[in-house]
Amino acid sequence: MQLKRFFKASKSSDISLSYLRDWDVSTILKSVSTPVFSRVLRAASIDAKKDVKAHKLELSTTRCNIITAQVHYTRSRLSSKLQSALGIYAWANGTSEQMMDVLYRCGIIPSTDTVFRTILELGDHALNEAVEVVRCKPCSMTYDNFHITQSTFVEQRPGAPQKVQTGTFPVAYELYNADFRDMKLTPIRENFLKSPGLTLVDIIPSEEQSEAYYRQSIIHIIRVLTKHVPEFSTRYDLNHPLLQHHPCRPLPSDHQTKFFPLRMCLTEEASVIGNIRVQEDVYINQLGFSPDELSEYAWPFFADLLTVVRSMAIQCHRWVEATPWDRREIFQFGPGLFHVCLNLVWAILHTHRGDPSQPGTLCFFFSLLEKKRLGGEKPDYHTLLSALQQILDGIILAAWEQECGYRLYLSFLRYQPPPPSPASEKNDKHHDHGDIIFQNTCKIFRDLLYVRELVQAISDCDFGCVEDILPDLARIFRGAGSNNYSTQLLHFLHNIKKVWPLNFANIMRDNMIINVAGLPGHGMGIDMNIEHLIDTLKGLLAAKGVYLDWYRYRQITAAIKYLEALKKIVRTSMGTAYQKVGHTDPDTSLLGQRIFEAVFGVNSYVLLAAEFVDFDRFLLGLPVLTLLLSLPDIWVSVYFFSNINLKGTVVNEGFAIVKVKVNELANLLMLIPKFVKASAHPSRDSAFEVDANRYGTMALPPETPFFSSSS
Repeated sequence: MQLKRFFKASKSSDISLSYLRDWDVSTILKSVSTPVFSRVLRAASIDAKKDVKAHKLELSTTRCNIITAQVHYTRSRLSSKLQSALGIYAWANGTSEQMMDVLYRCGIIPSTDTVFRTILELGDHALNEAVEVVRCKPCSMTYDNFHITQSTFVEQRPGAPQKVQTGTFPVAYELYNADFRDMKLTPIRENFLKSPGLTLVDIIPSEEQSEAYYRQSIIHIIRVLTKHVPEFSTRYDLNHPLLQHHPCRPLPSDHQTKFFPLRMCLTEEASVIGNIRVQEDVYINQLGFSPDELSEYAWPFFADLLTVVRSMAIQCHRWVEATPWDRREIFQFGPGLFHVCLNLVWAILHTHRGDPSQPGTLCFFFSLLEKKRLGGEKPDYHTLLSALQQILDGIILAAWEQECGYRLYLSFLRYQPPPPSPASEKNDKHHDHGDIIFQNTCKIFRDLLYVRELVQAISDCDFGCVEDILPDLARIFRGAGSNNYSTQLLHFLHNIKKVWPLNFANIMRDNMIINVAGLPGHGMGIDMNIEHLIDTLKGLLAAKGVYLDWYRYRQITAAIKYLEALKKIVRTSMGTAYQKVGHTDPDTSLLGQRIFEAVFGVNSYVLLAAEFVDFDRFLLGLPVLTLLLSLPDIWVSVYFFSNINLKGTVVNEGFAIVKVKVNELANLLMLIPKFVKASAHPSRDSAFEVDANRYGTMALPPETPFFSSSS
């Protein structure tokens, strides 16, 4: 009877959220005494004559506990405390019904129907918990559309499910540092009615903001050295005090955002009418508010551009309605920072896309990285962001070597530079005003530095750093033709500066970035978390046959947070790993080096020989010939795969370094079929440093004429 009481979980409704949080296989039998049966199991599983290692002893104990639970479940289905959790775990991982039936026959999990009823009950418990929190604590709301496509081979018949199921997934977030007294709607409405418009002065970064961004940029540039150069990384790691970003308005390091998924709405929110129906379903039907209860306080609302625009359109159409709820005045909008990042990298791609044959363009760099597919209209965000970060690293490495004058970083590390000269003594040594390629490279560098700062600030949960660059981001969007996103950022700045009271503006600032893990460096835009949940739901619902009963499955979406938490709890309790022991992160440093070689090898002045010769030759495998155009004469390192006559001087097959006048470039290009590799350098020493050790060099005298028509 003692075991029966301890194991008892007789109904699916007995499985509560606290049961999932506290489940641990190692403590299930801890308070229950079964001395005889336990001794039998230990004797059968452990060889007493051998020394047993600790991890094997722990594994044996876990197996004995599971066997004990199986035996008791075989005696009575009411004793299913262990089986219920393992059944939910199997279901949440997309285990097929056939496999779950096998596990049920083995006494490891309950039946499939019982597991599904339990999950439906968990969804009800999760929704009730969300209602309690939203009614007693300040919360924000966000939602996003949900699309899932079924097989194209589904039979077309009356009553059959649609090929594409659409809905809207809402999530409520408990607000950090918020008080109901600061969220009164009346002061916000009064400020809005008398607020002036934005002026140019309002959207110009202040001196403090410019200095803050300058300091952050310095850290980004220095960290590239510590990332790619072992000599620097051993001396200055990422935790070095000098390499830490200056916090502006960060969340506490131990803060963990609480969020509460709700039930899926069966209406798509991609239209004005759709948003009205979704909001009615969420606030009236699910949360149980009345219009009068909703009309007193403001609700922060963070979402993507489409959702915000549709909701603002509701406000315009309903401005004559009676209550603030009917007018939708309660919603105070903030841009979802994940979608800001997404559209920012797409806007930069649109601006700097270019062509693979145009040096200094993104397509040129994508070609070097062997990622040409990223030159499309809207490539995958994470892949594109990773490539842009690699391009930025390569440009910064090239700039470091160009400015420091050292090809080898070890030499620069030992160098003690003199104090910097005053600003009045600095000269423009590049003379690059007429070099379009160099100017484009500088613009790419500028824009990508903003991307890195935005991504880093979000990761650090520091909205202050994001706010410092919002005016500049609005200009970048405007210049790229993304007028809607530029306008949305201006709306947000207008509300912060002109409309919202200070305390409410701080609430909006402090809750645009969340940290659901509660770990440093794990911040994300509030709209990013919902994307993760939607991806999980798509995989789960597709694996479990969502197409057969779309209306029923919407009830489980409220429990998705606890299903994901149970996965971690079971893995920890059973001693299994999230990743394989041999898992390692991929090393992409070589990709950054490719960009560096392309930029530094030509002193940031890159030109393809395809402008002078038939491009088909390059398609046959001839490498790109890079030329330096900023100096009257340059040093070219060339590898000949056959003997060649240079104005009477016969150069044998091998490597040579020669001096060339810029006006002789056309003659040089006529010799392309004779070359395996050619690269240009600003000085003879740099040519030796770059290529001599690679091939073994024979240097021609500086006065040797390069071009000869005979060979």
